[in-house]
Amino acid sequence: MTQEKKSAETREFKWVKSEKGIVELYANMIHPTWTLFDVRLVLGQLMGVRGDPVGKGFVVEEQGGVTISWPQAKALRDTLDSLIASYEEANGEIKEIKLAQPKKLLEE
Repeated sequence: MTQEKKSAETREFKWVKSEKGIVELYANMIHPTWTLFDVRLVLGQLMGVRGDPVGKGFVVEEQGGVTISWPQAKALRDTLDSLIASYEEANGEIKEIKLAQPKKLLEE
């Protein structure tokens, strides 16, 4: 591999703060869609329906969305694979979570 090609592959870019600030979102649900050119992830938050104390009714409230190119989606996948592997090495396997039902409310 030539030195020029090698340096182009490992080039780093400086991150700078936007004058507009940054949007912070929380999501525990993702709805993906895609086109020939890009991938769109609509981010949502699973929430209980107000007035439903036993947690049988849920909705996903949209929080925002992000659209990225296919090459960036692949880079995101690789980054997440690495992060998850590191997390599981330190903390054990991430397992599927289950929603606990409030016993007191169910007994009434």
